[in-house]
Parts: sequence; C-alpha cells; structure tokens
Amino acid sequence: MKNKEKSEIGARALGRNIRVSAIKMRRIVDRIRGCSYGKAPVLPEFMPYKTCYLISQLILPAAANANTNFGLNKSDLFVSEA
Repeated sequence: MKNKEKSEIGARALGRNIRVSAIKMRRIVDRIRGCSYGKAPVLPEFMPYKTCYLISQLILPAAANANTNFGLNKSDLFVSEA
C-alpha cells in the first residue's frame, strides 16, 4: 500500500445545510470547475438559476481562506473541485 501525498495546496469552503438537489447544484458547478478565481464568481451571476447565488457565496470565502491561511494571491487561484 502506497501513501501518495498531495503536494497541492488547497483551500476550501464548505456549504452545509443547503437544501438543494444535487442535480440542480451539479449543473452549475460543472460550468465553474476549472475556471480561474476572476471568472468563477462572475459566471453564476448570469445564469438563470436560484442556486447560483449560493455557489457564488461559497467561492468568496474559499478565496479568502487561501489568501489568509496559505498567503496565495487571488489572481493565481482556480476552482479544482466542487
């Protein structure tokens, strides 16, 4: 058994007790995954779904966590998992 250590630095924000179906959440998250931080909070604003507000509110604290805890610039961040 090998233990693979991840060399990636990752910051995240958890959204708990969000009462939305996974299918509705996934259709927005699939479009945001892989985008840079500058583009990720803007994309949900132009989508016609109510869930977009919840997702855009999770992107901002994740970037703040990366900046505070790891000292990363917000311009270097991107969404890797969602």
